[in-house]
Amino acid sequence: MIVIALVTGLMTSLIPNLTPNLVENDTKGIENRINKTYQIVLFFVIPMTVGLSILAEPVWTIFYGASKYGPIAYQFLVFVALATSLFTSTTMIVQVLKGNKVLFISLVLGILSKIVLNVPFMYLFDYIGLEAFYGSIAATIFGFILPVAICFVYLKKNFKINFKPALKTLGNVLMAVV
Repeated sequence: MIVIALVTGLMTSLIPNLTPNLVENDTKGIENRINKTYQIVLFFVIPMTVGLSILAEPVWTIFYGASKYGPIAYQFLVFVALATSLFTSTTMIVQVLKGNKVLFISLVLGILSKIVLNVPFMYLFDYIGLEAFYGSIAATIFGFILPVAICFVYLKKNFKINFKPALKTLGNVLMAVV
């Protein structure tokens, strides 16, 4: 929740700045603000997520006490926060840019994918020798990433957004974290 709260705070200050660019039909300004938004989100969220994953056992123990499966699940569950952060920022951007129809469709598809994949992923992960709860976590992440991907396609197609600056930041942050 710490990661998601940080992203929500960032989005409430960054996203409304898209409105003047939309009104003026300034596609370069829209592209610049969207890339800056993703760069900031990735810069903060990826290190926080990886750090919490590495420190899963002490963090879990501090908040919830000793547990056999809690820290193991939390170690991977924290990556749901990364997917949620991307989801939150992307849906806010699409909402500001009046893409309500594509937003609704992507949300429905994300929910349906989570519902459809949850049990099969649990069986799959159990079959390959991992704990079944990893399948549920993977289905949840997929349920968040699918709408993000659909919205990215919408932004690329309708607003000609070039995501290269954000992807460069992603690469830099991943290299720094690894």
